[in-house]
Amino acid sequence: MIKFLRKKPTIEQLKKVPYASQYTEVLRSIWRADVPKYGISSTLQGELLRQLEKLRWEAQANGNVNWCEEHSNYCRFIKETLYKGKVLSSQQKQELVLIMDYLKSCGEYAQAYQENLIDDEELEIEKLAYVDDNLYDRVGDMIAFFYQRT
Repeated sequence: MIKFLRKKPTIEQLKKVPYASQYTEVLRSIWRADVPKYGISSTLQGELLRQLEKLRWEAQANGNVNWCEEHSNYCRFIKETLYKGKVLSSQQKQELVLIMDYLKSCGEYAQAYQENLIDDEELEIEKLAYVDDNLYDRVGDMIAFFYQRT
């Protein structure tokens, strides 16, 4: 019997794959019950979802022009919490790390541009913000999966 080893996914592969949330109702329930209009959530699942949606909003609505250390901390918190939660498969963990590191790199690139560390001639617009839903929806499903199993 030959064992086929799966190649590790790349962020470029993940970006190209359409993805629709499998846990829309669970996420909607978490949002309604655990995410306050203002401030942090009193539950872990609510805070994970709140932070993910803040990242999505900043990228899609603002092109990451307001990116700051708080957003980088959101990426780290989501990644570390879900990774250490012991419910994700090794493939899900690989995808999580790729996605959160990529979203953070986009934000930090935008921040560097806003701070004039990158000039207009060097700017690569596609690096400023990831605006498609597929990566955010993947992580959202990981949050729902984590919530259902903890």
